[in-house]
Amino acid sequence: MIKKIIMSNAGPLGIAKILQLFIPLITVPYLARIIGAEGLGKLAFSQALTTYFFLFTELGISVYSTREVAVHLSDKQYISKLMTNAFMIKCVFTIFTFLLITISILYFPFFANIKLLLAAFAPSILSNTLMPHWYFQGQQKMWRIAASNLIGALVYTVGIFVFVKTHSDTIVVVIITTVSTFFSLAYSLYLVKKDGISFLSLSLIDINFALTTLKRAFPLYLSTVLGAIYTNIYVVFLGFVASEKTVGYYSAAERIIKALLGIESVLGMSFYPHLSKIYAYNRSRFLKEIGKTSLVTLLFSIMICLTVLFSSSLIIKVIYGNDFQDSISILRILCLLLPILAINDIGGTQFFLPMEMKSKFLMATSIGLSVSALSTYYFSMLFSGNGTALAYLSAEVSISIFMVFSIYRTIKNNFASPQNDSLKTLV
Repeated sequence: MIKKIIMSNAGPLGIAKILQLFIPLITVPYLARIIGAEGLGKLAFSQALTTYFFLFTELGISVYSTREVAVHLSDKQYISKLMTNAFMIKCVFTIFTFLLITISILYFPFFANIKLLLAAFAPSILSNTLMPHWYFQGQQKMWRIAASNLIGALVYTVGIFVFVKTHSDTIVVVIITTVSTFFSLAYSLYLVKKDGISFLSLSLIDINFALTTLKRAFPLYLSTVLGAIYTNIYVVFLGFVASEKTVGYYSAAERIIKALLGIESVLGMSFYPHLSKIYAYNRSRFLKEIGKTSLVTLLFSIMICLTVLFSSSLIIKVIYGNDFQDSISILRILCLLLPILAINDIGGTQFFLPMEMKSKFLMATSIGLSVSALSTYYFSMLFSGNGTALAYLSAEVSISIFMVFSIYRTIKNNFASPQNDSLKTLV
């Protein structure tokens, strides 16, 4: 069964992720040499801030709706109602978000240097808000996400080489990034429509249904907010205390790790709807399946980690050139995140979310935020970019410790003793 899931779901999405990793190997070296470390730093800083604004629109609905689609897969009427009301909620909050961005640009001097970049990134909030990837994930048709992402990546790549020509073209990069997300959105909505799913039907709008969906998704929203805060706090805080060039060195290494984490996340995205369905209908089989999925996830992450660790210098030199030597040590620290985050994915996406134990997910994220908030301040001030990487690592390690103990206690308390043998496979 696990092999089938990997081949049918993780396979296509993994291929697309690899292509998405390969494409930056073409565009990032070009950008690094055209706009430099300072330009990359501005991009990373403004994009991290845009992510914070995006949080006002996500609301945890995507994660919640994935499970709903997986459970009600054959009920097109319910899915249409779910999607229509989810889009309605998100659009309302998107309008609110645009107002916040406008106020920030006009009345806060701190944003003066990047106000054009923020304004150019803003429309991408709408496209990402309406992206129905959660629907495809619930269907376990990951090739659709793969195709959507690939279309956006190709548009982005062509745009970079055609329109980015000088050191001052940082704003052009942002515009191209935003435009590419709308190409992905258009193709995704085409696939939804092709399935006979309504996503903008006024007759399906149900305020009570929408409020119920929002209420059930809200615990996941809190974890999403906290997670996004602590995963983006590093670039944002470094932007406050260090130069844009230092932010560029850090973001250069982080780009590589996040691309690899994107490939690694394919497994979690593929396993989540499968495990959710098993837990809903056959709990006695749940532990056996998660034992297998966790083993695959861990082995894959360790393999990638070791590869990056022993080839960091070569990777930085090939991708960014000789001017990014300061990124090498940062990359070596950040690559240790790969197996650590695999453990977190096992505990969160593969274990607690299918069991609807949202409080555990929220608690883990709260721990990560607390540790990152404390460690980022001291480590970044003392060790600059390397310190920021250490802060990121320490936050994720704290979550992993919590996840391991929580999984152990949950299995011990909530499952029958004969099934406890599966714990050995899991941990």
